[in-house]
Amino acid sequence: MLGRLAFPTLALTLALAVPVLALPGALDGAARQYVVGFHEMPDLQRGDAYLGDPVVDLDAALRFLVVETRDPATFEARARLDGNVRYVEWNDPAFGRALLVPNDPGYANSGHWGTKKIGAQSAWDRTLGSTSVKVAVIDSGLLATHEEFAGQARVLAGYDTIQEDTTPQDTCGHGTHVAGTIGATINNDKGIAGLAQVTLYPIRGLTQALLGIECSGSTADLAQGLRRAGDQGMHFSSNSWGGGTSSAITDAINYAYGKGVTQVAAAGNDGSCTNCVNEPWRSNHQKVIVVSSTASNDGFSGFSSQGPEVDVAAPGSSIYSSYTGSNSAYATLSGTSMATPHVTGTAALVKTLNPTWGYAQIDNQLKTTAVDLGPAGKDDRFGHGRINANAAVVVGTPSSNQPPAACFSTIVSYGSISVNAGCSTDIDGTIASYAWNWGDGTPNGSGATATHNYVAAGTYTVTLTVTDNNGATDSTSTSVTVNADPDPGTTTIPAGPDHHATSGAAGTDQHYKVLIPEGRTVARVLLDGPACSVSLPCTPDLDVSARMGQRPTDAAYDCRGGLVGSDEDCYVADPAEGWLYVRVHVTAGSDVAYFVRVTYT
Repeated sequence: MLGRLAFPTLALTLALAVPVLALPGALDGAARQYVVGFHEMPDLQRGDAYLGDPVVDLDAALRFLVVETRDPATFEARARLDGNVRYVEWNDPAFGRALLVPNDPGYANSGHWGTKKIGAQSAWDRTLGSTSVKVAVIDSGLLATHEEFAGQARVLAGYDTIQEDTTPQDTCGHGTHVAGTIGATINNDKGIAGLAQVTLYPIRGLTQALLGIECSGSTADLAQGLRRAGDQGMHFSSNSWGGGTSSAITDAINYAYGKGVTQVAAAGNDGSCTNCVNEPWRSNHQKVIVVSSTASNDGFSGFSSQGPEVDVAAPGSSIYSSYTGSNSAYATLSGTSMATPHVTGTAALVKTLNPTWGYAQIDNQLKTTAVDLGPAGKDDRFGHGRINANAAVVVGTPSSNQPPAACFSTIVSYGSISVNAGCSTDIDGTIASYAWNWGDGTPNGSGATATHNYVAAGTYTVTLTVTDNNGATDSTSTSVTVNADPDPGTTTIPAGPDHHATSGAAGTDQHYKVLIPEGRTVARVLLDGPACSVSLPCTPDLDVSARMGQRPTDAAYDCRGGLVGSDEDCYVADPAEGWLYVRVHVTAGSDVAYFVRVTYT
């Protein structure tokens, strides 16, 4: 099983009604209105055009026009070039805010604190969300007959990847709870107030596990859920689950990312730990918004995982939301599972007002508007801070250049590290440069691939900064632990490249070692020297052998090449994590040029 989740507290509660105030209309994101103030009022009326865009309102006494445009950036730039213009500003439809308080009775419940903490009431006066924004909830399904979702055209049938049908019935309550935080119906005199009145598409990839201890899901079912979110044209997927490393899941994350899905995911519930963000999100954090959890006092939730991959934090302790058991059931749960939908819902509101924005802009908006908690600046617990819907949910002007996304993988050997930034991307240009900070005070490295040797063992923070062809940058970091070389007398070589050498005299040996990572199925050792055979003998004759954990000998080895000639290879099946020792023995000849190469899969 890959997917798993945990939530320490569960309590069913009721709440009292709260009075409702008037709600202004939501902004249509397709067109924007600007107020343009003039030194001298131009002779224009409603329906006339100013700079090619229609005048929809005016005030002669205050000398301004209200102009509607579908190209805000161009219009604003052109208007500022008009010498008769005093100011140009967005016609904010919620400039004077009534601060909606929903009439949903559960809104008064103490467990509904998260929505209030992030400033959703102010955000709702700008928009309640739009059904044009589509959110996949990849979880345990949905109780579609629940009073928060029943009869709502915006709640789609969804899909069950476990049963392979279109009835993703929730069997453990988790998915219904998550969906409620994102999109429970607001102002319906029932239950709670969801963050965003958007289209919900439940995907069931988790189910009740043995003995009912937790919800869990298989690698294949969850990978298919991520893929389906992309195929169905979802703008977001909410992922309140985690597990281990998986190539299938990584492929699915990349697939959905390529389809334009902004993926939001839980950091994990591993408690008092450091650098412990759950997979598969940890390895794929450059394409995912990773969420840790906060308590009602803005402190860090004790159960929450943390690490450099955390982007933002959100309320996750004791959160009240819809649940299974009956069509009017509600429950209080805790976990990064509960924090994640707060971010998904807020992101959906941002998307409503900025319909052209994708992952990079939304991720940046959430980070730059977050409330900084903990140490100043980004940190491993809170990331860039606790989300702030009031600040995030505004109309922005998309940049003409989208920033790149920094991404890299590492291979750590004893005393050294190899890095590869080939997964870095730039959606509207090219990456012009790569800069590596090794975290040990030495000069920076460069290039898409690089290696670095550390003088001392320890834990270091490696940071990659990429710059695109328009000068925009992005950085990402990871911590690496470098151990002292247990056998400095044996030459360490990296896996993959050819290692060229010259042999000694007949009867002598040369020894190498290669670090084999966990989970490999086969290691191949290749020796390439002078071509010889039984029919074409020659004096030089080199032999190769390999052994896990210690140097091979004539009598003890895990694999050994052919006994004739110097072009040979051998294979070690299911190698354990650790050192693979390679021996090159000179049977005949001396000063023989050769190379040895070790690869693994």
